[in-house]
Amino acid sequence: MQQIPAPGHGSGAEPKQKGRYTKMKIKNIKKELRIKFSNSKPGQKCREWINSFRTGKRVSKVGFVLQNKKMKPSDSVAFLIFSLPAVYTCPYATADCLRYCYAKSAYMYPSVCINHAGNYMASLQDTFVTDVCKAIREKIYTKKGGIRKAFINPRTGKPKKVYVRIHESGDFYSKVYLLKWIEIAEQFPELKFFAYTKSVPYFYDLELPANFIARFSIFPDSPAEHVAWIRENNKPFYVAVDAFSAECEYKCDCADGCGACGCQCGTSKKAIETILKK
Repeated sequence: MQQIPAPGHGSGAEPKQKGRYTKMKIKNIKKELRIKFSNSKPGQKCREWINSFRTGKRVSKVGFVLQNKKMKPSDSVAFLIFSLPAVYTCPYATADCLRYCYAKSAYMYPSVCINHAGNYMASLQDTFVTDVCKAIREKIYTKKGGIRKAFINPRTGKPKKVYVRIHESGDFYSKVYLLKWIEIAEQFPELKFFAYTKSVPYFYDLELPANFIARFSIFPDSPAEHVAWIRENNKPFYVAVDAFSAECEYKCDCADGCGACGCQCGTSKKAIETILKK
């Protein structure tokens, strides 16, 4: 079975890799893991749904979900979560990232495949920004301009703080796609947009809106130049090590304790809590 390449894969020079493996070995491991996922049952299911949208058997539509295992609405906070197919849309995924990706297991559920594949195909359209803005408004606001009950604090009667999580699964697969999300965020200054990403080069010359938080994910086998840029520009990052008990090579040297600088070592739940406090 052939793997469906996502936009951004194979384009441009391969980033230099430093760490436990040589550049060529890392490239081979990544290729092997992508093919292995593509040929697995979850990977086949996801690919089938993508193809069903491509052939016109299904109509692509932007789909948000309101919660997941770690992000659940409360009296004061609400979520809108947008996802893309894992692996297929992750051009800068490292070998460790592909090996320990938690999102791949979700493709045993048809509803997840439909949602992610539909979002992916919608993201390729010229109308994506308009479609997403419309979907956000329909989720939060009534036709008369009021706020829906799910987004109102039942104790105070005031609007909840709404966070738009970009990519519970998947990543920014091209700079053009990233710019679309920046445009969307600029149209909703009252909402907070946040994403974990390994697509570091797409952010090199960008100034993000105040309501757009990008937290860069670092694995032990992340490219050294990506890590250097994150540190030199004082960007918030998250060290993903707990999932596979790896030695963290990028722990901060904070006099006030680990994490005082904005780095988050540990579970993604801690990182999410840090974002919510901002």
